[in-house]
Amino acid sequence: ATDVPISSNIEVIFSEPIDGTTLNGTSFSVEGTVSGVITGSFSGGGTNTITFTPDNDFINSETITVALSTNIESTGGTPLESEYTWNYTIIEKTNIIPEKLGRMVITPNDDGKNDAWIPPDELDFTGYELTIVNSRNMLVYQSSSHNNTWDGKLNGTPLPTGSYYIALTKDTEIIRGIIMIIN
Repeated sequence: ATDVPISSNIEVIFSEPIDGTTLNGTSFSVEGTVSGVITGSFSGGGTNTITFTPDNDFINSETITVALSTNIESTGGTPLESEYTWNYTIIEKTNIIPEKLGRMVITPNDDGKNDAWIPPDELDFTGYELTIVNSRNMLVYQSSSHNNTWDGKLNGTPLPTGSYYIALTKDTEIIRGIIMIIN
């Protein structure tokens, strides 16, 4: 599959109803090239269609690998005949307009220069939700405040140097970019 949105679930259709108790992160594993092991929940046990719902959105442009093992069994106790693995790439077709987001590098060393990301004054972000995740897709900041200033910290602790993924969301509009923290 290609052009898979970041907020997708993974749906697998089997020839027989599946015993939901045989589904777990080992028998049905999902891993991203950026996110690593992806956790989530399974639904559809007792039916032919199993849905994996990830705990967090996937990261744009990452490749996802799904692996099914022979530990998955039908409701009749029959295991899968063989293991199955496939890959697909996440492509979010959204407004990717980094220039709209202003300066995308922060140096949070309390010297009064570039210590925080501040949305540009000329843009009205009223009603937007700001979400920032690290390279492992872990939420590091979320706000629906009009201010939306981010200081590069998680619960008051400075985050390490690296790239962080930003999304401003309002209804169906998503503005994405990457913020770099340099310590």
